[in-house]
Amino acid sequence: MGPIRRRQFLISTGALLAAPLAGAQQTTKVRRIGYLSPEVAESEPGRRNQRLLRESLRRVGYAEGRNLTIEWRFAEGKYDRLDELAEDLVRRDVELIVAFTNAPIFAAKRASHTVPVVMFIGVLPVELGIVKSFARPGGNVTGTVWTSPELPGKIAQILKEAAPGAVRVALLWNPSDPVGKIYESELQRAAQMLGVTYQSFYVTRAEEIPAVLERIAASRADALSVFYDPAVIGSRLREIATFAIQRKLVSIGSARAVVNTGGLLYYGPVAADIADQTAGYVDRILRGAKPADLPVQMPRKYELVINAKTARAIGYKIPTTLALRADEIIE
Repeated sequence: MGPIRRRQFLISTGALLAAPLAGAQQTTKVRRIGYLSPEVAESEPGRRNQRLLRESLRRVGYAEGRNLTIEWRFAEGKYDRLDELAEDLVRRDVELIVAFTNAPIFAAKRASHTVPVVMFIGVLPVELGIVKSFARPGGNVTGTVWTSPELPGKIAQILKEAAPGAVRVALLWNPSDPVGKIYESELQRAAQMLGVTYQSFYVTRAEEIPAVLERIAASRADALSVFYDPAVIGSRLREIATFAIQRKLVSIGSARAVVNTGGLLYYGPVAADIADQTAGYVDRILRGAKPADLPVQMPRKYELVINAKTARAIGYKIPTTLALRADEIIE
């Protein structure tokens, strides 16, 4: 073998031998990210979202205890703690913050203009000024969104199909959430075309929910629509579901957590798929991508879920047309 060919052989062999080592170094480097949520950490929705994100991050090569540290921060249902928690994450030099829903997204954005923020289920981020546009978010925030202005109308249609005789629907929501105001407005618009009246029942603190449920009972509502709020309503979903079952109300929620905890219906994005999209952006940013250059991602998949156990408990017969369209029936 001539000297030139021999040198080429040694260089090629060296590259092949070095490649696995470089890969091993990359996978063993421990990255540090933050997670900020208003939820109660040990609630059913809180545990589920942690599980979904962990599973999605594993699919793109990151596992806690191996090459990833996650600084988990939960406000435990108290929105006024979010700024403090976000600032704590910034002080700990996390490489990015995954912020679950709008209030933590805003808190993370206030805490730093440089630490990347990955939205995990943001809502109407352009309308609320979180990003400049979907295509070019600008700044340090990008990620995934949960809903569009059209979704409330679709939810209203499904509820009407599920309970065609319902004319009075109680809408339970938190008016301190600006997204809730948009949601209510779109529901009222759909209600006019469907011949349904939506009556709003407001709750701003979890402690108010029992009294609000009593007012819903007194209103003689035919059905219940729940606009999910992760801090307030999310902490009392079992209580809300039990109330609806006792009153034999057809109920529908804007989040999968509602049907998981005993609500009758859910229509909306597939949370596991959004978690995958979110984890994909975490990976890209850790590899050097800038949030300003990553377009905000809309949901790719939607699902209709029916809780058959709840249906039996309220003596409800699921319409065949609805059952055939369901992506999942919880038994």
